[in-house]
Amino acid sequence: MLNFNKSFNNYLNGLRINYITAKLYDTPIFREYKISYLAETCGFSSREVFAVIFKKETGVSPSYFINQLKK
Repeated sequence: MLNFNKSFNNYLNGLRINYITAKLYDTPIFREYKISYLAETCGFSSREVFAVIFKKETGVSPSYFINQLKK
């Protein structure tokens, strides 16, 4: 459901991060991929932008998130 308190871009970025976190949970091979590949997979133009948005949405960096899943 669309949250009208967010801009469309923020909403879209949230969907992208939800997509990649689901992939990381459900498909363990994704945990071995480079962050730049994960960024590209969910539609971000750069690794840096992906990392900033990922942390904003999840509260942790992509690397930390992946390392926690590997435990």
